[in-house]
Amino acid sequence: MNEWRFWLYPLGLVAQAAFGLRFLIQWIESEKKQQSVVPPLFWKLSLLGNGALFIHSFIQAHFPMCLAQSLNAVLFWRNLNLLQPAEKQCSLKKVLYLLLFAACTTTILFTLQANLFAISWISAPWVFNSA
Repeated sequence: MNEWRFWLYPLGLVAQAAFGLRFLIQWIESEKKQQSVVPPLFWKLSLLGNGALFIHSFIQAHFPMCLAQSLNAVLFWRNLNLLQPAEKQCSLKKVLYLLLFAACTTTILFTLQANLFAISWISAPWVFNSA
């Protein structure tokens, strides 16, 4: 797992850049329209940053953070979905099922990770050995 350490800083940087850029874009668009708006690109950048943080927290074996990112991904996707015409939108019931699926999938991934790498994931984030 130590070879994954190389990817932690770039993943964190990508996530922070995406989250920062989304607010910059939202601010520019809101200033142009002289009212608060949330363009679709805001949610797309949110998903990009979210995906990077999901992978980052998975590598660190930080279950609570990874679970939050998997649930946030569904919510960010839902906000994009709500920008579609009504006939293309998913029902709230399907979104709730997606939230449950995301939580279960994340838990299964962490269970597999714990069994394959003997990492405790119901604890503080895993710390890499300096060796």
